Amino acid sequence: MSNKQMTASTSVRIRVNDTKVFGPGIAELLERIDRCESIRTATTEMKIAYSKAWTMLRSCEAALGYPLIERKVGGAGGGGSVLTAEGRSLLERYRRWEADCKEYARTHLAELFPEAAK
Repeated sequence: MSNKQMTASTSVRIRVNDTKVFGPGIAELLERIDRCESIRTATTEMKIAYSKAWTMLRSCEAALGYPLIERKVGGAGGGGSVLTAEGRSLLERYRRWEADCKEYARTHLAELFPEAAK
């Protein structure tokens, strides 16, 4: 291989009964909701439909059996959404697992594919 660098790329997902439940997309959505305290703002930033975000959230919550977000009712100060303790824990554990998987792939690439080290 001349001047070409081989790298590892991974994408990890959690499945329940072979149905994709949690992965990079919903993890990003939860991170943005956590930062913005707003599903609408999170979806605008991600350039996805608000309805798609709700479909993702409801599907994941149904499969896991617990809520990921808690809605705050509007009013003078406005409404919003925050992560539940379970949602925050899931997100943190997923990101830790994802990092471990990416590190494993990176460190074992050269071991299994010696041409990657060139």
